[in-house]
Amino acid sequence: MTLIQDARASRAAWFVPRRHLCSAFLASGVLMLADFPGAVAEACGLTGLAPAVILAALVITVQRGGSVLVLAGGRALWLGSALLARFTALTMILGHPFCFRSGIAWIRDLTFFLVHAGFIAGFLFATMIVACLEPPR
Repeated sequence: MTLIQDARASRAAWFVPRRHLCSAFLASGVLMLADFPGAVAEACGLTGLAPAVILAALVITVQRGGSVLVLAGGRALWLGSALLARFTALTMILGHPFCFRSGIAWIRDLTFFLVHAGFIAGFLFATMIVACLEPPR
């Protein structure tokens, strides 16, 4: 076997990139759960949507649940990727609308927007790769 074939056959070679893709969502979900009042304040402050308690609980659930599904791989990865990509798109639009900002706030929100567009592309790419290449279980 070649190095590439060995890597393709290794479960770790498939798990580690998915773990890194989800690490921000896992960390955020755990930290928000640890400081739930802070999560509620953040949800209210970023979006202005009410009730913020329900929104914060939903965010934590999607971040942690979607990450677990992506880490599970296989068909669960599809659902987890869809959840996290849609969540990320909503976060980009509701929480960081760079088109309505100016000055340093515009730069900060545009940077956030572009970084999170990369997350969405990563979830799409992971789903495509698993559909085409991941060895069956």
